[in-house]
Amino acid sequence: MGFNTTWKRLLHDFEYGLFITQTHELAIIQKDLDNWKDWITKEIKDKKYIPSPAHYCNVPKRGGLIRPGSHLTISDHFYYLHLVGEAYNKIYKKLQWSQEIKDFAYALTGKVDDPKWVKNQFLCWQSFRQKSLEKLDKGYPFIIITDITGYYENIDHMTLYSDLKAVGTENETAIAIKSCLKKWAILQGKGLPQACTASHILAKLFLNDVDLALYNSNIEHLRYVDDIRIFCKSKAEAKMALVQLIELLRLRGLNLQSAKTKIVNAEDARKVIEGVQFIINNIAERIKEKQPVKAMPKTNGIQTDSSDSLTPEQYAQLNEMKDSETVHVLIETFRAYFYDSTDDSFDKTLFHYLLNRLADANNDFALDYCVSIVEKHSEETEYILKYVTKIRAQDRVLVELIKFLSSSLSTYPFQEYQIIRWINENYTEISDELTAKIRPRMSNR
Repeated sequence: MGFNTTWKRLLHDFEYGLFITQTHELAIIQKDLDNWKDWITKEIKDKKYIPSPAHYCNVPKRGGLIRPGSHLTISDHFYYLHLVGEAYNKIYKKLQWSQEIKDFAYALTGKVDDPKWVKNQFLCWQSFRQKSLEKLDKGYPFIIITDITGYYENIDHMTLYSDLKAVGTENETAIAIKSCLKKWAILQGKGLPQACTASHILAKLFLNDVDLALYNSNIEHLRYVDDIRIFCKSKAEAKMALVQLIELLRLRGLNLQSAKTKIVNAEDARKVIEGVQFIINNIAERIKEKQPVKAMPKTNGIQTDSSDSLTPEQYAQLNEMKDSETVHVLIETFRAYFYDSTDDSFDKTLFHYLLNRLADANNDFALDYCVSIVEKHSEETEYILKYVTKIRAQDRVLVELIKFLSSSLSTYPFQEYQIIRWINENYTEISDELTAKIRPRMSNR
């Protein structure tokens, strides 16, 4: 696998995936990239590269839960991408049958030399949702909705090694991947580093045998990472399919989450699958009705539409009014589903959708709400900070964020890292008073 392709894949992970981005380390490497390239290429070629142990961070999830995040060095991340890149073509050939048919997450492009070796995840999720609705439309009355407990952290290294060998991966590459995973593991003999594309590809391979066994048993299922949906003609069939799924997963050292495993009827399944999409579709339709007016083209100085007789100034005024009406739809929806609703009904998909569009409109309506949930919804910190930056409201929240950091409410070092990184990116210096408020808290970490 060429250096340039692997390097571009690393930069893509930095931009879109990683829990922690080593901004300064990356900048130092990029200043002398040719020498770094020569060094790591030689280390890999001479089989002398030795990965470092991973550092771990607890990444907040909703409800006060955490997920384990592995923090790799840039060199290790590059080496990991290189190794999986060496196996990529063999993995793709093995998984090609199921891509966007049974397995929808991180769909492989099959382009071994393309830096973008997986497809756009938003489109993959939309495809998963659409295929699920199509299955419902075919009349399946019972659906199993479930997901796997701690999927990435419970992937068994020896089983994965066997999977790599089975698809034809060179023994040297398969051993190197297993050795890296062993050094980076939180649990002995288990786990993949989360939030990087190389792990997503290995995770896809790990469940391929499960997908294939279900398919060969004529069980209608769809999967997105660890979210599994099985479509059944009767409740008895659903119970038998669930038993078979559990047995298949246990063979791979995996289990289903009991609290999230349900056999539901088609109507309830549709509500789960559609989620807040009907709200988003409604917003989109209302906004579509308020699209800016475009002037008709002129032919020889004459408007092609006799009704189109507004001056440029009048067009500008009308479009400004239309934009205002569009923002009003977003504000109205945000107020109804967040300001005026209980936290139990908080939906991250709708929150992200509205926050992104309010940011595009440079509207600060959601700002107070965002600041108010930094403690309760620590998992949303990244989205909140991006919104604040995009609407240029940094100065309006800085003091509140520092107060939060210096308080007992600040629980997660990872969230503190996110906020400190954001402050560092947006301020070349802050006052001694504010610095003094941060320092005691940080000295305890």
